[in-house]
Formats: sequence, C-alpha cells, structure tokens
Amino acid sequence: MDPNILYLLIGITLTFVSLTAPLQLHGNFITLFWASECVLLYWLFQKSKIVLIQISSVIVWVCMLISLVMDWDNIYRDTSIYFSIIFNKGFITTLYTAVATFALFKLRQNDQFKASGFLGFGMPSGLMFQMVSVLLLFIGGFLEVNHQFIFYYPSINVNQLYLELYVFSFVLIGLLIIKKTSKQFSGIIILFIGSAVVLVYLSMISSNFILQEYILTNHKYQWLFTTGHIFSAFFFLFIFGYIVRQIVKQKI
Repeated sequence: MDPNILYLLIGITLTFVSLTAPLQLHGNFITLFWASECVLLYWLFQKSKIVLIQISSVIVWVCMLISLVMDWDNIYRDTSIYFSIIFNKGFITTLYTAVATFALFKLRQNDQFKASGFLGFGMPSGLMFQMVSVLLLFIGGFLEVNHQFIFYYPSINVNQLYLELYVFSFVLIGLLIIKKTSKQFSGIIILFIGSAVVLVYLSMISSNFILQEYILTNHKYQWLFTTGHIFSAFFFLFIFGYIVRQIVKQKI
C-alpha cells in the first residue's frame, strides 16, 4: 500500500475520533485530548506531506483554544471553591495546552513543507504558535494567582497587589529568557514592554493606596501587603532600569 494512503486513513480516523471527544469525555479532558491530537496530527502531516492533515491539526488546535476558554469559565468562575495551589485541573490544563502549542511552534519551525493554506486562508506561522503559547502560560498563572488569593483572603482585595507582582515577575523572567536567546532586543519590543510595565504600575497606584488604607485601619495582613508591595516595587524598578539602559544603548 502507498504510505500516503495509509497516512491519509490514519489522519481521517484521528479526525473522526476528535469529533467524538465531546461525547465521550467531559470538561477539561476534552481540552487535554484535543491538545494531544493537534500535535500528533501536525507531526503526522510532516511525515506524510498531506495538506489535509495539516489543516485538520490547525482546526483541532482552534477547537482546543475554544474548549480551554470554556474550561476557564467553568473552573474559575466560582472563587469560593477550593483548589490545590498549582496542582489543579485549571492550571494543569492551561499548562498542557501551552506546552502543546509550543510543540506546534517547534514543528512549524522545522517544517520544510510550507502549505499555502486552505480556501484562501494561510496557515498559522510559527511565531503565532509561539506567541499564543506564551499568552496561555501568562493567562494560566494570572487566573491561578487571582483565584488563590481571593479564596484565602476573601475579605481584602490583596489579589490585585499580587497580580501586579505576578505581571512584573512574568515580564522579568521573559526579559531574562529573551536576553539569553537573543543578542539584541528589537526596538519595538523594548518600547512595548516598557510602556506596558509603566501603564500597569500607574494604573495600580490608586488601588494600592486604598488597600493600604484598609490594612492600616483594620490592622490586618500588614505583612502580606508589605511583602507584595516591596517585591512589586523592586521588580518594577529593575525592569524599568533595564528598559532604559536598552533604549540608551540602542538609541531608540
């Protein structure tokens, strides 16, 4: 038998299996299934060079994203529900989809056969898969931090302070990774990151003052506010100083 026919039959079979996932599985297991399948289908496309399998993998990937958004709504909607920190179905599912999307980025990056698209629509680029994987990882951590602090400290809006800290931490780690993998930052990236960090810091000043007033008035959770505020300010100053040095260095 021609290997291409075999690959086509396998791809069609997997596509039909993916359609039965919502009927046989429930909740986040559908998302996990589709995340695994989209990577498998794209790998199979690279072996067979059958464009239909590539298109199927992208369709399944889009279905995975839609299913993930539904999972976020179902899991994190009620903040009074207890979840284990990090090791819960919401964060693990998001992390798995981010890893699967990053795997698609690596496969797309090594793809020597560039399909033109389907019905006039181009196939997603490797850069898109990479950006979506980072975005999924960011959103997953954001929702996790927000849920945990609201659950454990429902009487105080300390979650907003630690969300600010999370954003700065995520940006800082991202800058360090980019510095290790790239010799020089793009001017647009520098301006975008710098503007976003300053905007987040300025937008949170008023809320942090209100939170500080509440804590000083009620004499509760002083250590929680002090720790979050100090680290947030430190990370902000570090990021801001680093961005300024890059701007001066590159004369943007």
